[in-house]
Amino acid sequence: MHTARAVAFTEPGDADALHVVQVTVPDPGREEVLVRVTAAAVHPSDIAVRAGAMPIAGPPPHVPGMAFAGTVEQAGPGSRWRPGDRVMGMALPSSEYGGAYRERLVTADDTLAAVLARVGSRWVRLSTPDPDRIATLPGVAASVPDGDGVAFSVHDSDAFVRALVASGLPFSQLQVRGATLEEAFLALTERSAA
Repeated sequence: MHTARAVAFTEPGDADALHVVQVTVPDPGREEVLVRVTAAAVHPSDIAVRAGAMPIAGPPPHVPGMAFAGTVEQAGPGSRWRPGDRVMGMALPSSEYGGAYRERLVTADDTLAAVLARVGSRWVRLSTPDPDRIATLPGVAASVPDGDGVAFSVHDSDAFVRALVASGLPFSQLQVRGATLEEAFLALTERSAA
């Protein structure tokens, strides 16, 4: 048995009805896991539940929250997940598991999907007088003008930056960023369709 902080309400209302409470979290059972929640989304149904427009079972406090991401802390017997696995999932506030606005959540294996360590490409943005030569470095998938510089789509930004430095080509104002939400979604849906 564990305890966790949760954002909950006792009576329906506006956002002021939410408050932080301590909840009891059981150990995971067969084909269940205990997830340390690191992010939870605000879904329109969460607002409807909190406002009283959708019923929620059981006595208060009621913990809303449908979509979440986190890390498996403990796996129950027969679970396909292991401690340390990064996952995302859907919770149903009116189910026996409750909603996701909490630090820890027990949920069934089949409500989860793996979060990939790296989704899609990374972008390296820099200023250079020689973008065409930099575009020929290993690992560059594409290059596009970006303001007063150029953005290069690469699969391994560390290897790209090492190759860039070793090339001796002039550059300045180097910035590295991950895939955007749209790029991540497209990469995930392309992989799941394959």
